[in-house]
Amino acid sequence: HLFTKLLATMSEMCNDCLSGDEKSGVPEGKITTIDGRKTYVAEPANFDGRVIIFFHDAFGLELINNQLLCDLYAKKGGVRVYMPSYFDNPVPVSLIRGEPFDWQAWLVNNHPKLF
Repeated sequence: HLFTKLLATMSEMCNDCLSGDEKSGVPEGKITTIDGRKTYVAEPANFDGRVIIFFHDAFGLELINNQLLCDLYAKKGGVRVYMPSYFDNPVPVSLIRGEPFDWQAWLVNNHPKLF
């Protein structure tokens, strides 16, 4: 089973896999609901009709880094970028700030909702 393999891999992660930083900036897109799913949408002034679906990391669409990346892709590529949320409970951003977090428990209870 794929999820079991993922869980085993996660138990072997190094500390750097769970670290990072929060970028500064002001997101230009908007959060809306599409087909019952919270979705961040970034659209450039020079939209050319193409779209990108951006799959966020475990921190979800609330992490400003993911929103800023969508904004950048939209602006530089002239494309609309959709980032649907596929975790009911994303990993808390507080993990980046060094607060304790039970990664194994989170994995067991938070399968990605891709479909």
